Amino acid sequence: MPTPVIFRKDKEDGEILAVFPDQPGTPAPDSMLCYAHVGQHSHCTEGYVWKRTRPASEEEAADLLRELRGLRPLPYDDLVIRQRISRKDYETRKERALR
Repeated sequence: MPTPVIFRKDKEDGEILAVFPDQPGTPAPDSMLCYAHVGQHSHCTEGYVWKRTRPASEEEAADLLRELRGLRPLPYDDLVIRQRISRKDYETRKERALR
């Protein structure tokens, strides 16, 4: 099953973040799983993603994408790079958080 991922860049510190829009970070409906070089797996909110980050370019996201693909055992199915969170992502995340 494909795993959607969105790459964002923090406007203040420049950190690149991989956001998994259909994966809950906590039980809160606006919380998503995310991954960064420093700190690795964590969670973030939709508010943080849209207010404090901007889309990362392919070049900016390349190292983090390589790192994600190199994780063993591979925690994600086929990564599908997207630009935005869909309504379906939100609904899937909410459903998964309730499990």
